[in-house]
Amino acid sequence: MVRTTRQSVERAKLGLSVNGNVNDEIPKPRRGRKRTIPVEVPVFNGDEKENVDPHTIPVKKAKKKKATKAQIAAEKKSDAVNQLKDFGTNFDDYSNETKKKIRNQIQGNYKDLHQCNAFDDIGSKVMKYLFNQDFIDKMNQCEMLNNLTRWVEFKIIERAVTFRDMIQCLDFKQIPYAFCDQLIQSKRLFEIPEVGYFFYQTLMIQWKVLEEAAKINNQNTQLLNDNAAAQRALVFEQH
Repeated sequence: MVRTTRQSVERAKLGLSVNGNVNDEIPKPRRGRKRTIPVEVPVFNGDEKENVDPHTIPVKKAKKKKATKAQIAAEKKSDAVNQLKDFGTNFDDYSNETKKKIRNQIQGNYKDLHQCNAFDDIGSKVMKYLFNQDFIDKMNQCEMLNNLTRWVEFKIIERAVTFRDMIQCLDFKQIPYAFCDQLIQSKRLFEIPEVGYFFYQTLMIQWKVLEEAAKINNQNTQLLNDNAAAQRALVFEQH
């Protein structure tokens, strides 16, 4: 048995065997686990941190927090509002194909845009383009009429003609009479002669009204209240 001494180790480094012969086979070291050297993490106080190389200290990356559903919805609504504003401002700069794509996206976000009154500042030309007949037919008619009424009241003189054209696209059979009655009570809305005439022709053609368009005959109103079925635009039914 060969005893391992410091001298034998030195001989092994030089390529010599324990007996001193170069050609003698040198025993290979046994395989085993590599020894790990523990590294102390320095603790710094005061200004000592300023002299430390940042590359020598491991830095943990902060985990990004996932956005909540409310945050995602708010971001989506904000993007939709910005898209609508940009479309209204640069409408004439887009090609016809691009306009159609953007219109489809805006119509898809109509609910969010309507809730935050994003259409108030949109001009007549763009508004009429966005609210085409196919889109109006798919929407809740009361909600659509309410939205258009709010829109026109911001700039009645400038938007009167467009408003008249757009409400003619609505299906008043799906709008309760009482809902229209509330609109008729709006004096400001009836400052538009074309609008007043349209409502008179459309809604009152089979009902007697007083001299003022804002006052509905009490007897006819009572009949509507007594009959729930009559509250859904009976003015369109045939005798």
